[in-house]
Amino acid sequence: MKKTICILLSLVLALTGLFGLGMTSSAVYNVGDTISFGSYPQTRVTDSGLLSSLNAVGGTWYSYNYNGTDCMKYKDVAYNGANYRCVTINSNRPISMSYSNTQQDNGYTIGSYWFKIEPLQWRVLDPSTGFILCSTVIDAQPFSDTGSGGSTYFASNYEKSYIRTWLNGAFFNAAFSSAEKARIQTTAVETKSAFSSTYDVATTNDKVFLLSKDEVTNKAYGFSRYASTRDVKRQLKGTDYARCQGLWYYHENADEKTGPSHWWLRTPYTKTFSCYVENTGVVNDMDYVTHTNIGVCPAIKIGDLNAGITVNSVAIQTMPAKTVYNVGESFDDSGLTLNVTYSDGDTVTITDGIVCTGFNSATPGISTVTVSYGGKSTTFNVTIKPAAGSVAGIAIKSMPNKTVYTYRNDKDLDLAGLEVEVTYTDNSKSPIDPAACTITGYSAKPAGDKTITVEYEGQTTQFNVTVKYAWWQWLIRIFLLGFIWY
Repeated sequence: MKKTICILLSLVLALTGLFGLGMTSSAVYNVGDTISFGSYPQTRVTDSGLLSSLNAVGGTWYSYNYNGTDCMKYKDVAYNGANYRCVTINSNRPISMSYSNTQQDNGYTIGSYWFKIEPLQWRVLDPSTGFILCSTVIDAQPFSDTGSGGSTYFASNYEKSYIRTWLNGAFFNAAFSSAEKARIQTTAVETKSAFSSTYDVATTNDKVFLLSKDEVTNKAYGFSRYASTRDVKRQLKGTDYARCQGLWYYHENADEKTGPSHWWLRTPYTKTFSCYVENTGVVNDMDYVTHTNIGVCPAIKIGDLNAGITVNSVAIQTMPAKTVYNVGESFDDSGLTLNVTYSDGDTVTITDGIVCTGFNSATPGISTVTVSYGGKSTTFNVTIKPAAGSVAGIAIKSMPNKTVYTYRNDKDLDLAGLEVEVTYTDNSKSPIDPAACTITGYSAKPAGDKTITVEYEGQTTQFNVTVKYAWWQWLIRIFLLGFIWY
């Protein structure tokens, strides 16, 4: 009976904790579950109508700079609510395996190809740390590049490898929003050789990394503990985009497009060979580090997946660069950043994933924009300017909350509560944000009444505030002869 009661109490406490964190018991992640995080080019676009529309979209081209050449370039564009990447092959990628040009084998010859940028899917390896592995082979890159004269550059040293730089640079910046980047933890990555300590690598601190041989044979992560086992959990297929980059994949006939691929591990074997997982799911100790047709399966840690972290509040950190609009202009949120506070106490600066609603530039006046993120929202105002010459006058509709100031101490005018109303030539009226007006006339000394002038579109109005001595300032003036200098 006591044992049963303890079990029931433990279950109640566990469920209470989950609900208290904003989660339900059905939301708990386990090893092997799938989670969406980030996005990357994946599926090839084949629809002729969509291809025609995409080809008409402009964009900035960037070189992949593979091996210091412009053999391939790309551009990312947004169209009809989705994002796409165009890849142009000017010449097939160098330093692939000598007996095969995998890009051509995959049907990607000289020309241009479009791919849809889609959410990345990850397999949960450890929910308590948010240790996740990409569920598919998302790209093809060499472990190490080559230097002058074809000599191997940094060879199998993961710390100084090309692939580590690529993962934490080009891939990290392309795949994750600012909010997702902030969530990805820095992991101390230990890399030991599978052959000899001579080839051990210094521990690195990375956001994105490859799995090691030890990790991919760890039963706790859902893998077979035996490297020689044909483990289906280690059999991963590549995306269309990865095959465009030159990824090799297993296929029994030329028409097969879905076979599994090889993918790199970070574990070195010898100076010029590194470990990888075969298409069969077997862990192999040796592949030459400059081969470009081996796949990439990134791993990251994003924190306890079952912690039930939610957004507590949002606040504007930086206003958009544009806060004054002409009638009919479209909204521009460039420069807008939010401070997002989570239920675990962390505060992160967010630039992506922000939703702005409520903007209306049809009529002059103030337009209130609602900013939402993670189920929480805040607001800010922008000004819609009238057409030139249409302002007939302005007036103070409501005085500021503060109209009495302390001599010398209150250096700035406080406009909180001030409301300004504009009258147009058609006799219509609308409020205007005081921030859009030019306001002059205030100074913290000398003491006395100050006439404040408010100017907007050539029209002016005024109001008064008073600067006074505080009681302690009077003491200084009277008893310490402060009137001479104060």
